[in-house]
Amino acid sequence: MINITASDLAGNLKTETLQVIIDSIAPNLNITSPSANAILNTTHVTVSGRVDDARVPGVTVKLNGQDVPFSNNEFNVEIALSRRGKMRS
Repeated sequence: MINITASDLAGNLKTETLQVIIDSIAPNLNITSPSANAILNTTHVTVSGRVDDARVPGVTVKLNGQDVPFSNNEFNVEIALSRRGKMRS
C-alpha cells in the first residue's frame, strides 16, 4: 500500500491510498507445437501454445519481436521458415 497526502497553506488535506502488486514471477508459457528440435520438411510452421499469469492480467506474447494475438490464453500462429529451417524475420 502507498499512502500519499497533499496539503495547502489553509491546512486542507487530501489523502489517497494506492494498492500495488509486486510481480516478480514470469508468466507460464507452454509451447505445444512444434516440439523442440522438430525436423520439418515445409516452408511454414504453426506455433501453438498457452500463456497465463495468475497474478496479473495483461500478458502479451511476441514471436520474433512481433505481437501474437491470442484468445483464452492460447495462441496459434503460422510463420515462414527459411530453406535451412530457421525462422525468417
